[in-house]
Amino acid sequence: MAHKARAAPDRPTWALVDIDPGPRTSWDETLLLARLYRTALAHVGLRGFPKLTGQRGIQVWIPVKPIYTFDQTRDWVATLSRTIAAAAPNLISWEWEKSRRDGLARLDYTQNAWNKTLVAPYSVRPVAGAAVSAPIDWDELEDPDLRPDRWTVRTIAARIGERGDLFAPALGLEQELSPLPTRLSPGTATMMAADPATSRSGGEALRLRFLEVQELAHSPRQILGRERFGEECGVLAQLSAIDDRLAGVAADE
Repeated sequence: MAHKARAAPDRPTWALVDIDPGPRTSWDETLLLARLYRTALAHVGLRGFPKLTGQRGIQVWIPVKPIYTFDQTRDWVATLSRTIAAAAPNLISWEWEKSRRDGLARLDYTQNAWNKTLVAPYSVRPVAGAAVSAPIDWDELEDPDLRPDRWTVRTIAARIGERGDLFAPALGLEQELSPLPTRLSPGTATMMAADPATSRSGGEALRLRFLEVQELAHSPRQILGRERFGEECGVLAQLSAIDDRLAGVAADE
């Protein structure tokens, strides 16, 4: 599916997130990465529309005003994705060649280009069972029965009849991409967030939210200590603690 306006083919109408699992990436780890995107998008006040790929991954489509270049949407998604990766360094590889990724997932921001296409919502995939790339609600990430190939050509009609077209609200929605800070060290993030002279209005509020995200991403052991988890809990427990903490920050605001 192309993601540009017909009247302005050089102006994308979507910012695209593509969670591309590697051979070693479990489904639970893919879900965890999607939850971190959910949390980050909530922090910057943007609606993203997740969908299953029908194979192994999850994508998030973010509708935008056709005022950006492909370079701008790609850079924005890259910054967002590198922030997510800072919270999950053991799950992510930035290597282009699959053979060099050591089986890890890639957060592929390079799909934001004029000559790239992603599988469209409700597309049938060329796999056994004819799975469909089905849109989902964010809360379905918590459904224990969710699988990337859960719906097929035989079951998608009943799914739409029950839940409606979950992708329909994305059509025609035009959003402006919130400014994201460049990645800072944990010490700098802490210093700036604690500075009483720093304004928390407008774009600066968005900046500080992401500083908070980055600080949490760099301090998983501290968070786990407060929750009395040990290092043996591994990266999944760390990311769960981060996700819960970020949800609490959003609720407090």
